Amino acid sequence: MTPWTLEIDRIDWNAYACACGERGHLGDDLRRIIEARSLAEWGGASLDGHVEDQSMGADVAAPAIGVMMAALQEDLAVHTRSEFRSISGDSSTVKPTKASRKRFTSEFVTLSG
Repeated sequence: MTPWTLEIDRIDWNAYACACGERGHLGDDLRRIIEARSLAEWGGASLDGHVEDQSMGADVAAPAIGVMMAALQEDLAVHTRSEFRSISGDSSTVKPTKASRKRFTSEFVTLSG
């Protein structure tokens, strides 16, 4: 067990409203994002529009950020760290979009291939 898995498992995700209007899915999305070694492994998961909406934190933001902080202690994929920085408001990063994720993926494949 890692700190982030302990944190993610202790939270009742159904108790928190998400910015998308749903409940209960963000824990699974975070787990998928954190464990992923490639964007393909995200399976379409994203924090965009879930943790915050127009710079306003959703109810689920506090527990989600706790999980993200615990996960940052580990060796995460670059795209996962970037996703977390986009939520934290780090001005040195640009919030990833579908186009930027596609561009990042093609650049990564070019560099690693």
